[in-house]
Amino acid sequence: MTYSANRFFVAYGQKYRNLWRAYDALGTTEHDVEPYVENDTFKNLKGTKVDVDRDYESDCVQMLFDRYKNINLLYSGGTDSHTIYEKAKQLGYKFEQTLMVGQSIHPETGIDTNHITPEIKEYFKDDKGFCFHPSSLEWYEKTFLNSEWWYNDWEFDLAPITKLSYISAFDQNQLYLAGMDKPWLLYHDRNWYLYYNHVQLGRAWDRPNVFYFFGLNDLLPELAIQQALRARNFYINKFDVPQNTQFIDYKMHQYSANSKDFIVDFNRALGRISINKNHDMDQSFDNPVLSKRGIWRLHQLYQEGRGDIASSFLRQCMNIYNKYSQIDWTYAPYSPMGRIPWIINIDTLEYIHGNEVANMTQ
Repeated sequence: MTYSANRFFVAYGQKYRNLWRAYDALGTTEHDVEPYVENDTFKNLKGTKVDVDRDYESDCVQMLFDRYKNINLLYSGGTDSHTIYEKAKQLGYKFEQTLMVGQSIHPETGIDTNHITPEIKEYFKDDKGFCFHPSSLEWYEKTFLNSEWWYNDWEFDLAPITKLSYISAFDQNQLYLAGMDKPWLLYHDRNWYLYYNHVQLGRAWDRPNVFYFFGLNDLLPELAIQQALRARNFYINKFDVPQNTQFIDYKMHQYSANSKDFIVDFNRALGRISINKNHDMDQSFDNPVLSKRGIWRLHQLYQEGRGDIASSFLRQCMNIYNKYSQIDWTYAPYSPMGRIPWIINIDTLEYIHGNEVANMTQ
């Protein structure tokens, strides 16, 4: 059996894996694309029983290994991917490959030193399937010079993990699990809703062989609802019930005085297992290009005397920004406004299409 993710962008009724292909289909019209992420699954959840205390992560691992062969894991060292690995380990399963993609041109310096920690090296010392794929100047050349990379991996980001089609260690024909994603919440009219947007889920969106583990799938959507219930309970215990309509992203507390404790406690409340607290607390709220890591990636290219690669990337972003006039941008020209495929009431499991959210919350 082969897995193929049920996530697309819809333009004139046609489904496209790639965001910019969908916008090409719309041309110069005023219409916008509609993200589609397991819509049929989540619109049919009414009557489903969700146990907030059940170990759905282990259930999901068991179901995956019962159904598929040659399962791989995209591993970052963060709590999401590490929880998946640990749950599989506890059940006695081994991944064919645990792929960790480097971000530094020189892996012994910079960002990678926060990822390939002594704890991670020790943890994986006996796992022959663990693979660290280093970045390189040659990789940046191949990806961002003379290449329409956005038609393969549409996210505007210099991080190699966002360009899986250009990673030689990534097999397009095998199943990979990815720790996508922690729940975002909407509180409105005394109801709590789970939602995601397409920018939040951009990493690996184009890759149909990448399975979004934490419930954004047709295998175990109960896990997504459970995660939202746990997030809601944590938020109320810490901040009380909001007074007005509020969109709640767990990263919104990054710059508050207690942000580090918040992220650690939030991960724990969701049931995550951590191996690298520095990684867990190093959250990026800004657009990836403008974040601390994004600026560092540009800086390392200039340090190597390869400002041509950085300039090429920035020009390509600007060209796309100018090409699609119907897009609203959060961080022009790097990040479009996140569009919501659906929201779902986490208590009643009522489904609401994303196009209705703006009118509902006005």
